[in-house]
Amino acid sequence: MNIQSLTSKFLRNDIITRSNHSGLNASNVSYPNLRPLEKDTVSFGAKSKLIVDTSAVTTIRDIISLNYEKTHPFLEILSKRLMDTMDAVARELKGAGLIFDRTYNEKAPIKSTNSYVSKLKRSGSTPKDPVRGTWYLRNLHDLSIFTDKILPALKERGYEIAPVAPRKKVPDFDVRLSGVSEKAKNALPKSMRDVSSFKEQGSGYGDIQFRLIDTLADKKKTTPIEIIIVAGEHTAKAKSNESYYVYDITRVLKNELHISEIKDPEIHTPAYRIINNIKIITDSLNAQISNPLYTNAKMLDIERNSNSLLSVGLDTNTVRVLPGLAEGIQNKIPLHYKAKIKEVKMDKTLSAAQRREKIELLEQQKKEDLEIITFVKNRLEETIEKYGTKS
Repeated sequence: MNIQSLTSKFLRNDIITRSNHSGLNASNVSYPNLRPLEKDTVSFGAKSKLIVDTSAVTTIRDIISLNYEKTHPFLEILSKRLMDTMDAVARELKGAGLIFDRTYNEKAPIKSTNSYVSKLKRSGSTPKDPVRGTWYLRNLHDLSIFTDKILPALKERGYEIAPVAPRKKVPDFDVRLSGVSEKAKNALPKSMRDVSSFKEQGSGYGDIQFRLIDTLADKKKTTPIEIIIVAGEHTAKAKSNESYYVYDITRVLKNELHISEIKDPEIHTPAYRIINNIKIITDSLNAQISNPLYTNAKMLDIERNSNSLLSVGLDTNTVRVLPGLAEGIQNKIPLHYKAKIKEVKMDKTLSAAQRREKIELLEQQKKEDLEIITFVKNRLEETIEKYGTKS
C-alpha cells in the first residue's frame, strides 16, 4: 500500500472524533493515570517509519491512530519521568525564577490521537514529539538561564537537547520572543541562534521551545520530548483559552480546508470569497481575543501590572458578522466544487478513467471541506458565547 499517495485523501479531516479501538493499551503493567493532551498549539515536525497494522481499521487515519495508541504505555513512562525531572529542576533553580506547575502539566502530558494525526497533516510527516512539558520563567528573555542553568541540570539527569537541524518549516528549536537583546542572543550557541525566529507569533504568543532526548530510555523506542518555556501561569492559561476558542478555528480554515490552498483565486469566484471570509474571521479573532489575551498575560507574568489590562471580547458588530461569514463559506463550497467538476467533464485531454478519478477526488474534498466548516460554525458559537460581551 502506498501510504504517501493516500494521505491527502484520507487524512485531511480530523474534526470528527472517531471512537477509540478497544483493547489497544491492554497490558499487565500498571502505568501512571495521566490524561492525553486534548489539544495542541505548538508544532514540530520530523519523519519516521510507519508500521501498518490493518486489523479492525477502515481508513489510513485508522491505521495511523491504531499504531500511535499502541505506543501510549511507553509514552506514559517517558512522561512520568519527565514530570518528576522537571519538578526537581524547578526546585533546584527556584532562585533563577523557574517554576513547574505539575497540575497544569499533568492535564496534558501526551498528545491525543486527534492532535497527533492533525499534526501529521500540518507538517506533512509523522510527529516525533508526542510527550511534552511546560515550565514558567519570568525572566524569559535572559537566555543565559536556559544555557547556563537549565540545560546542565537536565543533562545531569540523563536528558540531552536533540540535535538542532538547519532552518526548516517547523524547527527543532526556536526562541519565539520579540525584543531579545543582542547580548541575550549571544548566550545561545550559534546553531540555536541561527534557527531562532526571535519573533512572537501573530497572535502575540511567545515562548522558548526545544526537544529533549531521554538517554536513559529504551534506545529502540526513544522519541524526542517537546519542552516549552513561557513567562508564567497567565500565559499558560491564555494559551489554553486561545487554542480552543481561536487557534482551532483559524488552523483548520487556513491549513486544512482544501480551498484555502488556492493561490490568487480569480476575483468574484467562490474560492475568492471563501478566502476573503477566512481572512476576516482570522483577523477579527486575533485582534479582539488573541492579542489582548497575550498582552494581558505578559503584563501579569512579566511586569506584574494588573492596572492596565486590555478588554478581551468580540464587539457587537463582530458577533453579528462572524456567523454570516462562516455561513457564506459553507454556501460557497458546493459552488466551487460544482465549477471544478464541470471543468473536468469538459476537459477533452483526459481519458474517461482520469475524469472519474479527478471527480471522485473533488467530491471527497468537498465532503471534507463541508465537515470542516460545520466544525468551525459550532466552535464559533462557543467562542461567541464566551467572548461576545464586549460593547
